Amino acid sequence: MLRKFDITPAQWAVVKIVAANPGIVQARVAELLAIERARLVEMLDRLERRGLIVRSRSPSDRRSHALHLTQGGAGLLERLDPLITAHEQHVLDRIGADDKRELLRILRPLLR
Repeated sequence: MLRKFDITPAQWAVVKIVAANPGIVQARVAELLAIERARLVEMLDRLERRGLIVRSRSPSDRRSHALHLTQGGAGLLERLDPLITAHEQHVLDRIGADDKRELLRILRPLLR
């Protein structure tokens, strides 16, 4: 589903986090997603080139970059959020609430 919008699931996660936390610093995004900072920088470069996010110097720490969603990023969220919600509901309909809980329980250790 995301492929036709030329965005990966990891990039989508970054866009969602930035949208929910305007001004969040890059290091915090890497921490939340448990990804290497170097990999995040590459993702941010791509998202910035596409006009989905913008980086600026953090006012509290000039060594850090604060991240903000652009109008293009907000527009992408608007188009994709309903599709993702429908997809998640489709998955839930197929596996059921109990199996969803079990799946999340099994996956939880991967987030540590």
